Amino acid sequence: MDSKRKNRRFLWIVRLAGAGLTCFAGILLGTFLARLEIATFVAEKALIRSGFTNSELCISHLDRSKCIVEDFRLETDSYELRIDSLQIQFDIAEAWDNQTLKALNISGVALRYDLTGPSTFDPQDLDALIKDGIPFPLDSLEIKDASIVLITDIGDIPFNTELSLSKYDVSKIKGIANVHSELETLNLDFRIADQIDFTATAQSTNLTSSISNYNLPFLELAPNAELEISTASIAAKGSFIGIEPQTIDIEIELGPVTYDDSIAHSSINSIDSKFVFDGKEIRNLNTNIHLQNMGYDTYEAHESIIQIEAPTTLQSVSLAIPDTHWQSNNGDRGIVSASIEAQLNKDFTLETIAVLGQSKELVTEALEISPFQFSLNGNLDAATITTSQLVTKANPWLKIEALNARLAELSTDQSSIELSARVEASDGEAGKFESPITGSWNLTSAIQPSTHPQVIEISIQSIEENPLFSIQSQSLNGSGQLDLKLRHWSEEKLASIELTLNGTNLNAQLPSTTFQGISLNGTLSSQPISIPDVLSSKDDIKLLIPLIAQYTTHNIEWQGADFTIPDSASFQWFSGSLESDHSDAHIHANLEMGIGIANIKTESVQQITIKSNISGDARIATVDTKGELLFEGESVSIDSRQSFDFSSPSFTSKGEYSVNGIRLTSSDILSRHVPSLSGSIVSADLSVDGSLIMEDEQFNTPATFKLSNGSILDPANEVSIDSIRANIEFDSTVDLVTRPSQTITIDELTFGDIKATDMLVDFELAADSQLIVKKAQMRSFDGRLALDPFTIDLDDPQTAITLRFEQISIAPVMTMLDFFEGEVTGRLDGALPISIVDGLPVLGEGFLELDPESDAQFTYDAQGYFTQPNDSHAPKKTFGDKMLERLGLEPNALLEEALGNLSIAELRMDLFSKDLPGTPMRIQLAGLADTGNAHIPLNITTNVNGTVAELLNFLMRLNSLGVVPETDNDKDQPPQNSPRF
Repeated sequence: MDSKRKNRRFLWIVRLAGAGLTCFAGILLGTFLARLEIATFVAEKALIRSGFTNSELCISHLDRSKCIVEDFRLETDSYELRIDSLQIQFDIAEAWDNQTLKALNISGVALRYDLTGPSTFDPQDLDALIKDGIPFPLDSLEIKDASIVLITDIGDIPFNTELSLSKYDVSKIKGIANVHSELETLNLDFRIADQIDFTATAQSTNLTSSISNYNLPFLELAPNAELEISTASIAAKGSFIGIEPQTIDIEIELGPVTYDDSIAHSSINSIDSKFVFDGKEIRNLNTNIHLQNMGYDTYEAHESIIQIEAPTTLQSVSLAIPDTHWQSNNGDRGIVSASIEAQLNKDFTLETIAVLGQSKELVTEALEISPFQFSLNGNLDAATITTSQLVTKANPWLKIEALNARLAELSTDQSSIELSARVEASDGEAGKFESPITGSWNLTSAIQPSTHPQVIEISIQSIEENPLFSIQSQSLNGSGQLDLKLRHWSEEKLASIELTLNGTNLNAQLPSTTFQGISLNGTLSSQPISIPDVLSSKDDIKLLIPLIAQYTTHNIEWQGADFTIPDSASFQWFSGSLESDHSDAHIHANLEMGIGIANIKTESVQQITIKSNISGDARIATVDTKGELLFEGESVSIDSRQSFDFSSPSFTSKGEYSVNGIRLTSSDILSRHVPSLSGSIVSADLSVDGSLIMEDEQFNTPATFKLSNGSILDPANEVSIDSIRANIEFDSTVDLVTRPSQTITIDELTFGDIKATDMLVDFELAADSQLIVKKAQMRSFDGRLALDPFTIDLDDPQTAITLRFEQISIAPVMTMLDFFEGEVTGRLDGALPISIVDGLPVLGEGFLELDPESDAQFTYDAQGYFTQPNDSHAPKKTFGDKMLERLGLEPNALLEEALGNLSIAELRMDLFSKDLPGTPMRIQLAGLADTGNAHIPLNITTNVNGTVAELLNFLMRLNSLGVVPETDNDKDQPPQNSPRF
């Protein structure tokens, strides 16, 4: 196509109009001459002179009012026009004088118009042509069955058209044009005066196919995307002045519309839009999108009507989204509504946006959030998001107040998100629910999702005027802050963490503990660690802990003024630190701790220092600990070594420890634990050597408890125990189980006036809290006291014990009696049953009797006990009394002589007889007395009256004893006048 044709292409209407007038002049000439041939010839010559050299026509009818032209053909380098029939009606006089026609009817039109190549169309030329007025020498024009094909760079566009024009009010034109193709129709009703007024409607029965047929470029879809728009219609009403559009009212309806690609899909029932095209701007836009469903990735929304409004220009757009239901494949769901105000730049890119919305329902796999409001303000580079109170239905006690998020540099690879909120935990009103924890904290967070690595920072800080937190009315006061920083390398699938914890002036009074003045500082950081490795080990703690430990370092420091566990322990002025580092797969950590004073129940320990070293790798770790402290003013050392094996299928740990240097010197430790032993003094050297073993899911704690140089002195009760020794081997200190035949030996024991030596206890602590005593004995009164073997359940102390007396000498006992002026020899055997009931001893019926192989003798200076020769108040002696006195047979004198030399044949002491509740001891003595003059048999029964407590007191202090001989008349009567001891 040459440039000349291009330059003139869009003026074909002007040329055709001029050629038509020339043809019409030829037709009029032929009419006057009444010859068809002349009219045809003149018309053809006129077309040639107008530049249409390749044209044909045939005038088949011609008279003074009508002309019919057939087989009209007009061809140029831009277009080709063929008309089957063209009928012209005219008044020949008006036509000749004014060159006007009454009517022009055209049928059977075929037009091919070539629009390919670059256009040189000058719209100002067309604008001037229209404003100057295009000659219209017709009263009416009607075109039927016109077939038009526009040849464009995007392909051929064929359509059919019908056109009807008519003149009214002398200079005004009105017309109707109908254009239709296989899929599209266009109806146009217009009026032409000073301006062009029109009403137009257009419709496509398949807009997607229409767009495809015309290769329209404004819908560029992804290669795998599918768009379907079934019907589309447009109605327009407005005006033009020249080619300048004036106000045009436009209504558009689309739908149904479907879209689908690999990520997103949508289904829209219909789209209806109204707007005004005013000059070069669109205003008063009102669009409703009737959404059936829309999905992106795993999320999908349903049934909503989206309203879009632009009251002034398209640079200021409002969107209204009513309650819209959404859900995801993993069960997340919600109901959201929003109103959106958007301000666009001249190129229709987003300048600012403001969103105000509400979530009526938000349910995820992890939580369900109660209804809340939210807002967004910003642009494509930065935005701010705020929310109302956020509360989960599962935890209504936890509230996030006024969450504020700031998004910055969104259009760059340095985008960031900053979050801030106040977190409240409190009980519900009117007792609706109770919070497990109460408090108020400030939460801030910063996220950098586009950097490499991605970074997330979170900080939680206590609010100064509130407690750090409270649990069931128990508050922790002070200041605290927790900082967390996460880094994520998405391509390498690595992550690292930095954690910092700070607390100052922490204090609380809790049921289980009380503390004050505590400061705490801790950091935890890690090198980048493989996320797949962590996830693959998350269900196996034995693999997970060593994996994480080799990549992490931590440092914790603490100090405080007081830490108390009521009725248990308290610690004053303490501090410590725990820090670690790693090298390759090896772990190193150091623990240091110091305590000024530690009180554990009634015990006090001072100046405690502990140092531990932790070393190992992902398979084996070892902890070495050394410690020193002052206990009872003496230095005590602690030493331990524990190993941990993570390599075996079952966790294994083995280690040993020792506690040495426990030295008690005149200590009141017993009186601190046993109030009844108040005033007692203890001395001893103690040490413990033990092991801690965890193997095959069994926990073993064997240990050896050593005691030497032990002594106990209780002056108030006149008790002393010297040279206590013990070496007790425990199979388990946790279960208090010993090995068989553990012994405790004591060289000397003193209970009041009673002394004992060589005490030995052979025992075993068996499983299920069973105490098994195989042997318990000591030497006293030149004999032996022993317990028969017995077993007692320490959890339910009920048992029967028998105390055996073997070869107990009477003489040492009698020498302790201050009032006894004599001597008794002989040895006793016996037994005393003792029942343990609810942990307390109950004495049974026992006895002491003369050993069968022992000789017993009773010697006592009884002179003057029964005879009083110088008594002036004594009755006068009779003759018989004097005769017995001279023969040496006077009864009272014989009794005194008999007590001075009595050979004991029988001796028995009945202890705690049930038949004599007020007489814990009854002594029966029988023998033969040698007076030199006669052998006198004696049989004496004496009751020791009193309580059991008094008897025990007597046994410890043999300083008084009252004995009363029992007569034959008294044997059947309870004792009346027996002295008490």
